[in-house]
Amino acid sequence: MARGWFLGLVFLVACKASPPPPESYAELPSGLLSEEQASVVVAKVGDEVLTLSDYCAILLSMESFQRLRYTTSPEREALLDELINMTLLAQEARRRNLAGAGADPGRGKTAAKTAANTALATALRQSLGNEEALKKLVDDLRKQHVTDVNKSALSAIVVDGTGNVRRAGS
Repeated sequence: MARGWFLGLVFLVACKASPPPPESYAELPSGLLSEEQASVVVAKVGDEVLTLSDYCAILLSMESFQRLRYTTSPEREALLDELINMTLLAQEARRRNLAGAGADPGRGKTAAKTAANTALATALRQSLGNEEALKKLVDDLRKQHVTDVNKSALSAIVVDGTGNVRRAGS
């Protein structure tokens, strides 16, 4: 779990240091995903849906040297798991009405939404006080609120040795 919080911190820094990610399929680099691929659901977290297009936008919001962490399939799957966990914790923080929980970044704006979710997840983590309680909460929330995880969809993209995101097979 400690690795997950490290990834979340790296991701938050990446969002602040990078140019804004594409906010829709139309803004993804040409040829990265087909329209059909872009709409593939990679996870449902509560009432939120994370698509392959959203996942790509998150990857693209990182600097290329940060994307080098995700060159293998298990690493890209771990990133999806961390995004799911962060979303779950942000939803729980809103339910508990923690500081800032009233802020709703909306369904679009990937970078703003992710930054808000990271802040909310951090607030919840601090309110729990220890990693054991956090791990138990995440496990319970995943059982209750996560459905339709489709890690195989991540195989449509690769991060190459220079940190570029591209369509698999190209």
